[in-house]
Amino acid sequence: MGKNGNLISKIVLFGMILLFITSCRTAYYAQTNVYDKKLPSLTPEIDWLSIETYFRDGTTYSTSTSYGRTNGTYNPSTAYGDNTGVGANNWGVTKSESTYAKNPQIKYLRDVFIWETFHVSEQFGKQQGSIVWSVEFYDRYQKGAGASKFLLAITLGTGAIFHLMGVPWCSYTGKFSIKADVFDKDKNRVASYSSGNKYVKYYVAMWWGYSGSSARSMAFSNPLYQAINEVKSKIMNDSNKITEQLNK
Repeated sequence: MGKNGNLISKIVLFGMILLFITSCRTAYYAQTNVYDKKLPSLTPEIDWLSIETYFRDGTTYSTSTSYGRTNGTYNPSTAYGDNTGVGANNWGVTKSESTYAKNPQIKYLRDVFIWETFHVSEQFGKQQGSIVWSVEFYDRYQKGAGASKFLLAITLGTGAIFHLMGVPWCSYTGKFSIKADVFDKDKNRVASYSSGNKYVKYYVAMWWGYSGSSARSMAFSNPLYQAINEVKSKIMNDSNKITEQLNK
């Protein structure tokens, strides 16, 4: 029994060390590439259908407020009655309201695509065409939080010692693929470039890991910028050929 116990302890310790080594990697917010030599001025455009495919336009939040009524007058203080019986005979009125909140990710994508256009083309001057950005693939998900809660539940909280030792309790994974089409002023397609699927994963852990908000944010923005940088690099590699086509 003692030997088996030592073996299990060694396996658990080895697993924790292995997870720590593979997970503990410094992460930064990805930077965008800016080029000195640029294409002629292009109008930034967005393929909104591709955005709507992967991002909801917004979310509706429902709220309700209850009011009491005394002698035909709304009386919020007695909406639910009170211990003295003053509101016990009052009948309540519930008012429901819905609030629609726009998806901030869509605005973020719009702003990013606009500025990225000016990182590869001149911002001012006669428009020589346009560049249309689209999202070919996007996914972001969380994994591990449910298993962590289950561990804490079945161990009556003692399983938290693993998290205190650095084992992550969840991770955020993000994937992005971006496409850019360059058109001349007559709407003829000059070039088209796509990125590969960019993949990132960030762990939420104590001491060395990232907070939930940071991991969630980086899982969205970093694969996006990696994909955009790859597309921009391809564009700039063909900049002379594209410029020649736009100036015709």
